Amino acid sequence: MKTILLSRSDYIDSISAISDPKSRRFGEKSLAWWDRHFNWKKDQCLALADKDEQPLTYLFGINDRYLQYLTIHNLFTPLVHRQQGYARELLSQQFAMSRLKNVKRFKLCAVPQALKFYDKLGFIYWGINTAGDYYCDLPLPQSGLDGVSAMVQSSTDKELIGNKIKTIQNRTRQNGERLTEMEKEQFDADKKWLGKKYRHKSIECFS
Repeated sequence: MKTILLSRSDYIDSISAISDPKSRRFGEKSLAWWDRHFNWKKDQCLALADKDEQPLTYLFGINDRYLQYLTIHNLFTPLVHRQQGYARELLSQQFAMSRLKNVKRFKLCAVPQALKFYDKLGFIYWGINTAGDYYCDLPLPQSGLDGVSAMVQSSTDKELIGNKIKTIQNRTRQNGERLTEMEKEQFDADKKWLGKKYRHKSIECFS
């Protein structure tokens, strides 16, 4: 397996061949979102591919121009390729490439359905954003993705937050205030399941 960059046309060709309708729809939504916010000529999709260069999983991420953040926007694996470690491997490769550029931190907004995947990687969350997604914003360890869990366990919240408290507060300020009753029930269940990995109270201490 190896990582490859996909142009817009490469990506369209690839997702059009996905047989699972739900996976294909998510791929199309990712395309539309990237079209609105980024320039494909500059920022392409990173994929983990097999020996024939057929993509197995896709990642839309970007290092900002000041190398302060690696932002993971979308990471998805078609149904047929799931449960084989491909998404973790691709994310690990992205972390390694960002570390080589001395990127300081990483962030992402995880949908509730992705919490179990990111839980295995040791991610924690400072709250939810206005869309109800879980906001993770942490230093990028020298050892890359594999170092996240140990870093979280050995660091205080103050150390993990660093000088990004205002950024984190702005992204998590409402923290569920606009959820529907059904969404609130799911939110409460997710918080209970996450336990100490949900740390909005740490943010409140800075207020």
